[in-house]
Amino acid sequence: NKYTHNFKDDFTTHNDCSLCRKNVTGSETLSCSTCKHWVHKNCIGNFNNRTEYQNFLKYYSSREWDCPACTAESLPFINLDNNEFYMLLLEMYSAPTYLNKENFQQIYTKLKDVDFFNSDEKTLKENEKYMNGIDPDQNFQNYDSCNYVIDTNLIVSKSSKELNMITFNIRSMRKNFENFTFLLSKLKSKVHVICLTETWLGPLDKIKDFELEEYHPPLY
Repeated sequence: NKYTHNFKDDFTTHNDCSLCRKNVTGSETLSCSTCKHWVHKNCIGNFNNRTEYQNFLKYYSSREWDCPACTAESLPFINLDNNEFYMLLLEMYSAPTYLNKENFQQIYTKLKDVDFFNSDEKTLKENEKYMNGIDPDQNFQNYDSCNYVIDTNLIVSKSSKELNMITFNIRSMRKNFENFTFLLSKLKSKVHVICLTETWLGPLDKIKDFELEEYHPPLY
């Protein structure tokens, strides 16, 4: 049956490094949660000292981790520096381009030798204003009448017609679900919609184990 899932594949790893393709030996390394390949220490990245690397291994020993190859596949812009990213924005602003891995290098090659800036102070200010105008991090607005808060103590309903929503980075449902339910019990007002990120739930987890009283069963 082509629709049958082989759970054995979920626990199978490959000894060839996903970056350099050479065989990985030793115990002080990690396997990628996505491609299931083990990765050499030097291929993972640069670390200032052994302690930093040991802390890195300890942190991800019980967490999902994506190797640099899989990260670059899902987020192709992750390896761009600020100049490359700004060049990409310029190209997108002047001529919309479909974003994919292949055209990043083409755009960079096309724009890297263009002198966008000069030493004239007036021109520099104009260029800075222009770059700020197309920087997505500085150009987002909420066109609604919602009241956004970070402190959960400020979630207070002023009328029965208000709808309260919360987005919470739980970082493992199995580990932190009980603490989250305790947090809900301490809120001054009822939260009507709950959105949890980084649940880290797998195919063997039962979603019914995470139901909340008086709430719709979780949608996952």
